[in-house]
Amino acid sequence: DLAGRAVLEAFELTDKAEIDILRTTKFLEKLKQFDLAEERLEEGLKAFTESEEIAEMKGSLLFLQEKDEDAVSWFQNVAEAAPSGQLVRIANLLIREDHAGTALELLQSRRKDLSDDFAFLEALIQLSAREDERDSIENDTLAHLTLAGSPDELDRALSIATSTFSKSEHREPLLEKLKAMSDQIPAEISLTALLLSREGETAEGITLLQDAAKSSEGADRVLFLQQQLLIFRRDKDWGNSAEVAEALFNEPGGKTSQNIKNLIGILELAGREEDALQRIEEWKTLSPGSIAPWTQEADLLYRLDRGDAAIAQLRNAASQFSA
Repeated sequence: DLAGRAVLEAFELTDKAEIDILRTTKFLEKLKQFDLAEERLEEGLKAFTESEEIAEMKGSLLFLQEKDEDAVSWFQNVAEAAPSGQLVRIANLLIREDHAGTALELLQSRRKDLSDDFAFLEALIQLSAREDERDSIENDTLAHLTLAGSPDELDRALSIATSTFSKSEHREPLLEKLKAMSDQIPAEISLTALLLSREGETAEGITLLQDAAKSSEGADRVLFLQQQLLIFRRDKDWGNSAEVAEALFNEPGGKTSQNIKNLIGILELAGREEDALQRIEEWKTLSPGSIAPWTQEADLLYRLDRGDAAIAQLRNAASQFSA
């Protein structure tokens, strides 16, 4: 095939680095020159024995040729020593190819040596829930919470936990386990409250978070306030949402553009447009390069039947941000 030969000739002019092999293989795939693509990958695997990308591309190429059995076997071999990130990618690829059961088996086979890896546990929990394999899911979920190394990871772990235990029949055993703990860490307190709210026991969950916030400071107190806000917003309780959003804004380090924006939005939802308008100047101060506070101010003025002031504010914004 002329096109295939042209691709190979171009490859011979490269440094034959890993990226060159990957690009050449992709071109050959698009041309449906699968035999030539496989040859390049085999050469690449010999030259770059540690390349995760080449190994994954080989399995993908086998799937592309509908050689599912060979592809699954290849990925099973690769997965035996794959690092966490590659293992999760392999699992996701197998799921896309309708081999979710095999993907779960691969993850379970590596539980012992990767049980302290946040991303690995996340993939294992989500796939276990999808496949309704729940023997270890409670312990995995609690372990996942303890491994969260940042506020973003903790938010993600809590979100995954609440979705994993979205059904009451699954929530109740975990709730009992959490309630029986004599000394809960902040993440476990937060999960207990979130699950209680899902069970219709919102008042108990909020009280738990409020008590924890009163006896905490710093990141832990912020966490408990954030979970209160999450529950209040979900229940469209805008009055309490505004109170908690104000508390978050007044926490040390809490005076951020995102926090004041959230507070203004909640005040609007609570029907407190005048109060929202009064906080716009703080947003402008915290976001000096953004036109959003100015346009939001104009919108509020219009809704308060102050059209002339709204137009004047838009003109001010145009002047402020014109090139």
